[in-house]
Amino acid sequence: MCTENRITKIIPQDLLTCDQAIARALDRVRQEQVDTCWADAGALLYPEWTHCGDSDYSGGTILKCGYRAPVAGKAQEVWPAVEQLGGNTGYYAADLLWKIRGILDVFTGGVGLARGRRSQHTLQVGDALDFWRVLEVDKPHRLLLVAEMKLPGQALLEILITPKGPERCELTLLSRFLPKGLFGMTYWYVLYPFHQYVFARMLAGMAAAAGKKLLAPPRRFTPKITNACSLPAEQASQSKQKHPEE
Repeated sequence: MCTENRITKIIPQDLLTCDQAIARALDRVRQEQVDTCWADAGALLYPEWTHCGDSDYSGGTILKCGYRAPVAGKAQEVWPAVEQLGGNTGYYAADLLWKIRGILDVFTGGVGLARGRRSQHTLQVGDALDFWRVLEVDKPHRLLLVAEMKLPGQALLEILITPKGPERCELTLLSRFLPKGLFGMTYWYVLYPFHQYVFARMLAGMAAAAGKKLLAPPRRFTPKITNACSLPAEQASQSKQKHPEE
């Protein structure tokens, strides 16, 4: 406890008590008037196997699970539901399973779901989102998350909204996983049935949250990951700026 207060006479100013400072900080959090959060601390690590120039198989076997569904609505109308994923909103499907996964993550030394979100309505690159972190945001078309939970490998979750007409778009959810050894392979295939159950329902839940109807049930597809260097020049340039050492 500081007892030397002569500075207040030398430089007079209005001071806050500890209780007032805490109350003001919490009030700003409730009003989402914070630019950063403690959960966002740490380096933003982009998985090496997604870098420009790497082939799909260069770092090992990349396992994928993709679902997509046509939606009766515009991309900008569906995007708010995508951007509000996680935190207090949840994951639009099987929230109990997500909570169980968060608890297991805590028991294994991970961050669990306790971090929540900086803002419940907007996302920016570097934001923590439960046990994910935002790698890329391209409104209203793409959200890319990297898993920061304890895993026997590295995982990405990508949500895409592709316009298919004036009043129609396609909503896609794609999971990619680079396993570490036999345990990583086993982990993926044990959870694969749960992925199929959860992902299809997540798409339906996001469409419903946006007030839109699915024009057909979600269908599983085998995604073909485009080599990073064949992306549009602007995206490739952004990737280079993020990783100038390459």
